[in-house]
Amino acid sequence: MEKEYYILWYRLENRDAYLIWYSDETDGVLTDSSGKIISFDTKERLLEYALKVKIDIKSEILELHNIDIVSEWIKANDPEKINFTEFNNIWNLWTDIANSINSSFYQDSYTIDKIYDKLFWSCDLPTAAAEDNRYFPEWTEDELAAMKELFSNGINMFQQSLVSLGN
Repeated sequence: MEKEYYILWYRLENRDAYLIWYSDETDGVLTDSSGKIISFDTKERLLEYALKVKIDIKSEILELHNIDIVSEWIKANDPEKINFTEFNNIWNLWTDIANSINSSFYQDSYTIDKIYDKLFWSCDLPTAAAEDNRYFPEWTEDELAAMKELFSNGINMFQQSLVSLGN
């Protein structure tokens, strides 16, 4: 399989920016020679960079990865305010980033796997059952605490690994 490159749009601290995300046997985001995640303040700067380094960006409709929603939930810690699809997307982004920078954002895989399954099956997926059969998880205090720690670690990992080009 050959890598395919896409634009990944994210919002962090009320600021929109863009990464080059790739799909391969292991998905990830583009990093520089020092292993930092390359971020762009505009799509145009990202596309200029891609042209310069000869990366073919595939065209598709951009979907916002709103990290601020997760940050707000961490502060509120309200299970009723979990946006299942957004949290699942951010979790997958953290996984791709961790793969790209040889890092991790969680330790206890048993608890984490249970939380991920609850998030995943709660998403409004096209293959999911009808609305009246949707899964709404019940969270334990331990799961909420683990999820709060996991997302906090992910945000820290992301922020510490960013380098901006064209900001």
